[in-house]
Amino acid sequence: MASSFLETTTINKSTKSVTQIPYWFSELMGSTDKVTDTATAYTYVPLIFRAVTLIANSVASVPVKFYKASKTRDGKEVETEWPFREGFSNLIWKATASMCLTGSAFWERVQNDYAKPQNVLYRNPYSITVEYRPLQQAILFTQNVTGTNVTGTQWVNFPEANRYQIVYFADFDPANDVTNGVGNAEVALTNAQLLRYMDRFAAKFFEGGAMPVTFLGMDINTPDTEVKRVERIVKNMISSIANAFNVVGIRAGAITTQQLTPPIKDLAMTELYQQALSNVALAFGIPKTMLQDAANYATAKEHRKGFYDETIIPKANRLRDVINTQLLTDVGARLDFDFGSLPIYQEDEEKRAQVFKLYVEAGLHVLNAAELSGIELTDEQLLRQQEQPTQPTQPALPQEQDDDPMQEDLKRWQRKATKRLKDGKGADCDFESEHIPESMKGAIMGALESVQSVKDISDIFTNVLVWAEYP
Repeated sequence: MASSFLETTTINKSTKSVTQIPYWFSELMGSTDKVTDTATAYTYVPLIFRAVTLIANSVASVPVKFYKASKTRDGKEVETEWPFREGFSNLIWKATASMCLTGSAFWERVQNDYAKPQNVLYRNPYSITVEYRPLQQAILFTQNVTGTNVTGTQWVNFPEANRYQIVYFADFDPANDVTNGVGNAEVALTNAQLLRYMDRFAAKFFEGGAMPVTFLGMDINTPDTEVKRVERIVKNMISSIANAFNVVGIRAGAITTQQLTPPIKDLAMTELYQQALSNVALAFGIPKTMLQDAANYATAKEHRKGFYDETIIPKANRLRDVINTQLLTDVGARLDFDFGSLPIYQEDEEKRAQVFKLYVEAGLHVLNAAELSGIELTDEQLLRQQEQPTQPTQPALPQEQDDDPMQEDLKRWQRKATKRLKDGKGADCDFESEHIPESMKGAIMGALESVQSVKDISDIFTNVLVWAEYP
């Protein structure tokens, strides 16, 4: 549509109308920077870019350990190094981002004459087609030269025979079980298009002088020469942002205006954005608080842990299995992600250790204390505890002491700590009780120093109450 299209019509017996299509409208309709696929969504939509990079960064930042496939004589694993020249962090980042966008990712195994991998190279999923050959039980990968129909390199995998030329990552697709899966961005593509269109609409609207589509109505007796002159003036005013805000005096009869496009404030932009944000967050498995400012620190921390538990760990483990099966087995190695060393899980370990210490100091057996506090003992530690003669434990309270008063005091202490935390004060408040042993009070105080949420407080006192009822 031309940028200065004018049409003169008669809309009733007493009014002539000039329909003006502003410059911004024709620019919007004719622009080429639209979201048509997941690649353009990543390029043009900040929310998609943020979601993809957030997941890729999270997976790539998880510490990784590599082990030799063979163990020592005493059954211990031996750590080794990533055996290829190409950096693992870069490869895993691109593989994760590719799967978020397309549901698939490809690493080429650069092999010697004996089909042993010597290096690994990332290959762009947008340039590769996947075809399953059932008769040969093979998967054929063909890379097309960008911008042409020329067929480039081909690779083939024989999964049944454990022979691979491509390390092939694929998400689930309900329509097939071999070729490309469904990527997160593909699920969120419609919402990405909505976000892009809102951005383009606002940008083009203000770039074109913020002039809406408008009818100009003039008296029916206005001479044609005067109508043409008004058309030229209005056209020149709203076809260029430089003239958008000029005031021009003209000779004409009464002129009335009718705006066809509503103001931006009436277009429900905020509601549409929140709807798109929610759908993108669902498609990528990311809490909304991680795509925008969180309400408070405790909520953000809890959501971030849930993000790792429900999204990052499952995704990383699927990547691990493919890498071990299709790549590292042939060089006598394997990898594993060390999620436990991440700071977010280290804090949980510290809390469990504090609770474990509380139980032991209160007289509970080490094995029972470990079970109640969620600490997993190694095989050596379990064997050592089982070999030790059972020693009678000293009761934390005098035998004639009734447990009920202690439990009531613990519940009152929990309520007090919860109220203080909600009031913005520290949860590690002192509590006077003649029924709670000093060792238990000290352990509870130490555990309360690092709590960040009401749930943390509940976990501490729940564990204590369980011990108090332990036969």
